[in-house]
Amino acid sequence: MLLVESPAQNGTDGANWQGQFRLANGAVVSCLVRNKTDGQVLLTNEEAVLWLTRQGRLEWHMEEDAPVTDALLPSLPQYEEAQRDQPREEVIEVLQSPLIWEKQLRYIPLRTIRGNAAPVSAFVSREQRQVFALVDGQRTIGEIVRLLHKPPDAVLRVLQELQAAGFVA
Repeated sequence: MLLVESPAQNGTDGANWQGQFRLANGAVVSCLVRNKTDGQVLLTNEEAVLWLTRQGRLEWHMEEDAPVTDALLPSLPQYEEAQRDQPREEVIEVLQSPLIWEKQLRYIPLRTIRGNAAPVSAFVSREQRQVFALVDGQRTIGEIVRLLHKPPDAVLRVLQELQAAGFVA
């Protein structure tokens, strides 16, 4: 995760925000600006990027193992909730559409040779072990989501981690 803040943020100038970029294969997947005090999301995606580009000089730092917050990853319930609160055009611009989710959830991940040979200690989290155990070349991502009773975005994030480690394709 790429984090950005105003260089003058010392708690006295009122600029108590943090920008967060989630990256996948070097490309920005999502962006948000949140209040550092209460964690409230202030801006998301294009709106957040536009606002950040207007802030002048910023301090950037990368956190490879930063926890990914739920607000950073869109999920189906958030999409449905946002649909009720905003005009449809704004929702589509800000969050992934269900059609994209549907396509991703039908994909069947495969174990790689490296993944099959990996010892249990190679997996950095329990989530990675759980998801990897269900990758059998026959189950879709949607089936894995249902078996684990986890949100689709959480399973997709773990699959991206496993893919980056070379354990699944």
